[in-house]
Amino acid sequence: MNRLTPEMADLNPSKPLSNVRHEQFALCRARGMTYGEAWKATIPFGAQYKGGDNALRVTGFKVAQRPEVAARVAFLREQDKKAAQQPDEALSHADVIRLNLEVSEAMETAYRAADAACVPPQKLESLKRVLAAHLSRQGKLEQPDGLKRDKVESLAALEPLLSNISKKCACQT
Repeated sequence: MNRLTPEMADLNPSKPLSNVRHEQFALCRARGMTYGEAWKATIPFGAQYKGGDNALRVTGFKVAQRPEVAARVAFLREQDKKAAQQPDEALSHADVIRLNLEVSEAMETAYRAADAACVPPQKLESLKRVLAAHLSRQGKLEQPDGLKRDKVESLAALEPLLSNISKKCACQT
């Protein structure tokens, strides 16, 4: 591990590094990636890399030796340790219901987007089953006003969404 040097004393590791690749490298190293894996993750998408795995490891090692990068990695690892030690907040029943409804909305949006994008019928059917299972579980949750949502009511909510499942997409004709 790197020792604290006088240059590192002036650094503020709580602030992201100015070099974007170094910051991304530090985040990857803090998550436990090797030097080579972490440096490879900093290569921009679509950019061609002509070096080999050994070059990635060497470059990653050199970047990790920079005082600002070493301080940032140490800071991020310490933050992760603190976060892991803090107890999770307990969710209330209303929080669970609210989160469940948000998931329902996201799944319905995904289904609509898939239907509009001419996704194959088999995939739509699979998504429909997942959505139906989710709505069934949602129906078992108590509503905040103390009423239970009827399972049939939850499944009935699927009908408008899934009415187009039997229609064939124009791109598949």
